[in-house]
Amino acid sequence: MSDEIFFEGARYISANNASSSSGLTRDYIARLCRDGKVSGKRVGKNWYVNESSFKNFLLHRDYLATERSVSLSEQRAREYHGVSDTVAPAL
Repeated sequence: MSDEIFFEGARYISANNASSSSGLTRDYIARLCRDGKVSGKRVGKNWYVNESSFKNFLLHRDYLATERSVSLSEQRAREYHGVSDTVAPAL
């Protein structure tokens, strides 16, 4: 099978091709298609994912990961400074 198809003017790439370019597994990409998280079509046994939908998913995933990382970093800094700024109670 071809690595890309066009459906209603949109370019779809094979889950295998999307997998090799993104580092995600082919099965996970197929699951994203089945769950409706990305636009995809099944042709026979093979899944094809809408290229722009897949790129948007990856960008959004990376944005959320960065946002979470910054949030955790700020939370950890507040926890650290909160603990070091407190004085132990007098006995």
